[in-house]
Amino acid sequence: MALIKVNFRSKVLLEETALNIILPEGCAEEDIPTVYLLHGMHGDHTLWCRKTNIERYAAERRMAIVMPDGENGFYTDMKYGKKHYSYVSEELVDYTRRVFRLSRRRERTFVAGLSMGGYGAFKLALTKPEVYSAAVSLSGCLDILSRLDNCKWHDIAVAIWGEDYANSVRGTSGDLFYLIDRYREVPAALQPRLYAACGTEDELYAANIDFCRKIDGAGFDFRFSDAPGGHNWVFWDSHIVKALDFFLENVPVGLSGKSINSFTDCYLDNLLTYGNAAGEIVLDSQNNRISGLYIGEADKIKISYGKSPSERCYYLRTKDGCKKIRHPERILFTALGSTDGRGRSVLRGLPALSGILMRIYQCIGQNFDRAGNIRYAVTYKPSADSGERSYAKERAIQIAKEWSDGMNSAKYGQVKDFVAVGDVDIKVIGAENQLYDTNIPVRQLLEQLVSKLSIPPFLLGLNWSSTERMSAQQADILTSELEYYRRLISPVICAVGNAFLRLNGSNGCCRVEWENINLQDETELADARLKNAQAREIELRLERDYNI
Repeated sequence: MALIKVNFRSKVLLEETALNIILPEGCAEEDIPTVYLLHGMHGDHTLWCRKTNIERYAAERRMAIVMPDGENGFYTDMKYGKKHYSYVSEELVDYTRRVFRLSRRRERTFVAGLSMGGYGAFKLALTKPEVYSAAVSLSGCLDILSRLDNCKWHDIAVAIWGEDYANSVRGTSGDLFYLIDRYREVPAALQPRLYAACGTEDELYAANIDFCRKIDGAGFDFRFSDAPGGHNWVFWDSHIVKALDFFLENVPVGLSGKSINSFTDCYLDNLLTYGNAAGEIVLDSQNNRISGLYIGEADKIKISYGKSPSERCYYLRTKDGCKKIRHPERILFTALGSTDGRGRSVLRGLPALSGILMRIYQCIGQNFDRAGNIRYAVTYKPSADSGERSYAKERAIQIAKEWSDGMNSAKYGQVKDFVAVGDVDIKVIGAENQLYDTNIPVRQLLEQLVSKLSIPPFLLGLNWSSTERMSAQQADILTSELEYYRRLISPVICAVGNAFLRLNGSNGCCRVEWENINLQDETELADARLKNAQAREIELRLERDYNI
């Protein structure tokens, strides 16, 4: 990194002015992502470098940082003084872009500041949305009207806005609340992303909360972060790094996604579902920089070895055959459970298991139907009359048919009387038959399904009991599976990061650092902590009572 101290004559300010610029080394292209970083009241352009680690933060993210001198002008064209707003919003941007090869693209130009500078950053972003794609305010003076109502710097306020300074600001571009109302109907593509942070012990904390209430529901991409801290450099240094990361959460993913996290989620989802995942690093044709990440359809890609086993060749499947992809270095491809490019989905066994389960449930239905349709034995005993005996069989069949019709009519909501003449005996048979226990094979199959997927049953919506918790063995299995997926996805993330570094003139390399996986039962851990605390309490009481 290079720290450059600049002095030049401003045509807007009508005098010499100073600024500091942090530039990443080795950037030959005129597209360096840039943050215009504003200081607070009673500060100057040197404070950020003197009071924070901004140079190291910028070096890690290969960003340019421009730190102008805004004096105490609230980045406003003063009524009795200099035109600080015109200088920062127009001349400063034009000058630094021409001289230092800074990006001219909106999506790579940002503004941030603290206190007075936080107010200035949001003001610039809301009045110049075509220039800045995002803005950050740290302990910003966002509710300027409430600040002016109890103004402790009367002379400065008069110099900036005039004698009636409160009324002079209300309903103008100097009032951030007015700007929010003004931009409600602006297309989302031109609305800057806003991030604000303020310490809970800061005197401006209440004003920041009021700003959050005002902007809520206005349609902006707005985030607010609060944490213990005051109006000091300790808080600002810890949060400026979060601000820089906020700026970089902007890489487009597909048509609607943003950030590397969105890309990773979609990529992993395709990998688990289909067994293969494919993506592409999309470059801007004008400046040869990464303009986005694209999730492709893996089944349209054919992979094979190149001239050496370590070289990959990618082909795009078309109606006319396979067409070789010209830039294989931009292709991201992962196969699950295979080294030949033909991945296997974790869900590949579900169709067969589903077929077996459906067959079992069909049998269950048949068993219930068989038990529910009660069968009857109809017996007819003829009298001693020889004529009646000769027609006994026909009479018995007729009586059985009439009884069957009477019973079946109830299924259709009809009532049919049954009247029999003679000695007729009707008995129910089959009502005491036992149903086979079909729960056991169904559960066994579901257990096999859970075992194959290597995930706890509750993640599939299956509960064997209301008190079921993840066992240590299940946690170990799931942990090993997650580690395996991490090993698959890490090269993809590194490929994107390394491409970004190379295109920005760096020879460095990326490394993915994952957090430790902890799947321990939180209930058991909490219970253990409680018992330890109770035991410690007993020990302290014994020491106090018996002087142990």
